Amino acid sequence: MHSTLSTPTAALNPGSPSTTAPTQLEKLIFWGLCIYMTTLALEGPLRFVLSHLKIATLLYARDLISATVILASMVVARAHFQRQRNQLLLLTYLLITSFFATVLLDNGIFSGLFAIKIFGTFLFGIAAYTAVLTHPKQFKLALMLMFGVTLTGVVINRFYGAFPWEGGLFESAFGTSEISRVWWISGGERRLAGFTRASPLAAGIIAITGGAMLITAKNYWVRLLLFVAGIAGIYLTTSKGLIIAYMAVAAISAFPMQSKLRSMSGVFFAIAFFILGILAPLISWITNPGIAFQRSSPRILSSFADRISNSWPDTINGFTHWYNWLVGQGLGGIGLPALFSGKVSRMSVVDNLHLFLMANFGLIGTTLFVLFFVRIMRNADSHRDASRAAFAVGIIALGYGIVSNIADDAFSPIAIGIAWGLMSQPKEMHKATV
Repeated sequence: MHSTLSTPTAALNPGSPSTTAPTQLEKLIFWGLCIYMTTLALEGPLRFVLSHLKIATLLYARDLISATVILASMVVARAHFQRQRNQLLLLTYLLITSFFATVLLDNGIFSGLFAIKIFGTFLFGIAAYTAVLTHPKQFKLALMLMFGVTLTGVVINRFYGAFPWEGGLFESAFGTSEISRVWWISGGERRLAGFTRASPLAAGIIAITGGAMLITAKNYWVRLLLFVAGIAGIYLTTSKGLIIAYMAVAAISAFPMQSKLRSMSGVFFAIAFFILGILAPLISWITNPGIAFQRSSPRILSSFADRISNSWPDTINGFTHWYNWLVGQGLGGIGLPALFSGKVSRMSVVDNLHLFLMANFGLIGTTLFVLFFVRIMRNADSHRDASRAAFAVGIIALGYGIVSNIADDAFSPIAIGIAWGLMSQPKEMHKATV
């Protein structure tokens, strides 16, 4: 199969991690990343088994993997990682200072810690991004396995009924939660999670792994297969926003490798998604269409209408003081962590990546969103497969980020962190041919 993340050649740098044997640390990081992502892809049956064995809390040991990789990356020197190490230190400093600020804003200590756990998955991705370069063949295999296993789980879930772990309770030292979330969209269609814990996670794995392979595939029939299979899998999870983002990557991939049309189409989608991600919530807040708009919308657009009528205006209405437009609502002041603050009676799901960042970090969050967009634009004409895959992940993040905060599924923030790390490399590394 030609749809792979290829090994960067020695033309990059004779001492690059892709041209020398990986260090023991890099090997440990790679396997830690694989173990963590496997627990996400198979979290439904994994939680089910651990619950029956009365060792459910063991699942949270995976957080020790991400924390260890992040800490090691900040203190241990690694080849070609200095730029990412500086970014990791700055982002960690941002989380720590924001945590103290959120206490001052009276959001609650636990809500701030919960938010740190969510953003920690993004830092984990940055810290582990070199796994793509040091283990290219193994990483390619991991992409294919995760795509195939997740897609298979969703298909079985659709045609052969519910899995035994769906709707069950997961008892751990941290409380009771669902093993696998059971829920429906408007109209009674069930949202399928397959082997994962929730349908957004299954959709995110299919879209991101499929998109990374799709944009690097050199064979037309392989691209067509990935497109059809990916769209079908995402459709079964009912994540319509991801379908649009995935179709954008497919449209970019339809043009020949290294052609001007491919890079131009990538720039077009990046700009369009970036502008919509910022303006759509603001327009909905200004126009305030209300519940009548949602009720009059077609059923197929009901979730999008709900964002326009409810979640976006609700989030911005939470900026009750003038300083909220500058510093946000504090770390953990929005989304699921806010439920633990004691200040809100119901969760504002945000449903927009820029709003989520801005609500947590204010103008710094907006700056991070802009920097991510700039990195994507810099990689629109990349000639290296790893860089192309990072670009595809960036397009999916911007596209789906219009209607989702992305952070809730755990897998997507890790993938975005890996893409951030790859796109933070010197520009000449993205131009090396494979």
